[in-house]
Amino acid sequence: MRSNNCLINTESSLKAYFHDALSQQSEKRSLDIAEHTLWYLTNLLHNYSRSEQFFDYYCSTGPDTSQSNSRSNSQDRGTLTPLADYYQRAAEAESTHERRLHLQRLGDVAMFISGMFSDALTKRVVGVSYYISMGETAYATLAETASANNREQSQAAIFSDLSERFASFVDVLKAVGGKPVKQTTGFESLLQKVDEWQRTGDPALATELRSSGILLDLDIATH
Repeated sequence: MRSNNCLINTESSLKAYFHDALSQQSEKRSLDIAEHTLWYLTNLLHNYSRSEQFFDYYCSTGPDTSQSNSRSNSQDRGTLTPLADYYQRAAEAESTHERRLHLQRLGDVAMFISGMFSDALTKRVVGVSYYISMGETAYATLAETASANNREQSQAAIFSDLSERFASFVDVLKAVGGKPVKQTTGFESLLQKVDEWQRTGDPALATELRSSGILLDLDIATH
């Protein structure tokens, strides 16, 4: 996403930021992470840093599946679907492709929440261990049931790695999400700042993001 003022290139610099941060935190933990797994987690953080990708949206008439629908509609509401619902949708899916999509969404949401919001989960009845267990199972099923086609086979190695070392990757994401940034606007994490900037286009937030290592278009243009 790019603002009208072209202040920040979130499609490239933010992804590069997450890639570098994940690499650094993995090295600190002596966690040998394969490049394809690293990029999967990079893309996960990059995609879910946008609230419209992370939340499921519903309008007054039911779930909104239109890709062109504006999220500014006051009748739309973002909600986080329970993991058990994703599992049920996978079990009731009419096709293998649909089933795999629901399982992947389950695993991705479990990974993201476990890593980025583990502190909040300690205050809930359903804790981090539940999310880790559900995520491990979803990714393991995706790896074990991959068909013979090249795409699913290439993904199987990633899903197997994510399943077997889920808790370790959660620790890495937690470190990345908790990396301190300037607190002049009161936000607690880089992801919160990114989401706020994407919704408001506030130049002050762009300045803070630059100071946190996110390259701005103006900086790129000078190189």
